[in-house]
Amino acid sequence: MACGSIGPVKLGASMSHPQADLVLAVAHHLLAFCFAGTLAFEIAVATPDLTAPGIRRLARAAACGGVLWIALPAVGFSRAVLAAKGWDFYSANPFFWAALAAFAAVLLLAIVTAVEIGRWRRDTKKFATSTPCREDVLAVRRLLWLEAAALAPVLVLAVCV
Repeated sequence: MACGSIGPVKLGASMSHPQADLVLAVAHHLLAFCFAGTLAFEIAVATPDLTAPGIRRLARAAACGGVLWIALPAVGFSRAVLAAKGWDFYSANPFFWAALAAFAAVLLLAIVTAVEIGRWRRDTKKFATSTPCREDVLAVRRLLWLEAAALAPVLVLAVCV
């Protein structure tokens, strides 16, 4: 094996710290980028002229966002515990805790929007032509933009960790 290479990751084997750092960092970043993409999609679809097919697309995107919001902290905490820096580094780092607090704010906004979108989806299942009123869509759209704005500090603080 060449100097500096980390070699292949073998399933079932415990990862060395360089491997854990690489695998978990890549997974964590990909999940964050996927969430940002999902959020951008939700903003693009949540227009005042939202139709039943648009509501179905929006509900699927919100469900994907929910899965990502479960996976992100799971991978992040795995990275904090298993990777080279270890929990002692992260637990003593104020930027880590600030990033988690900002993450929690984004999560709360995501929950509020997902609940509302879920209500719209249930309504379209009962009544195929049901669509939310313009004001409700605009309110959710504002929350989605607020969620996107609140995501920026998470990303900035994560770089500082």
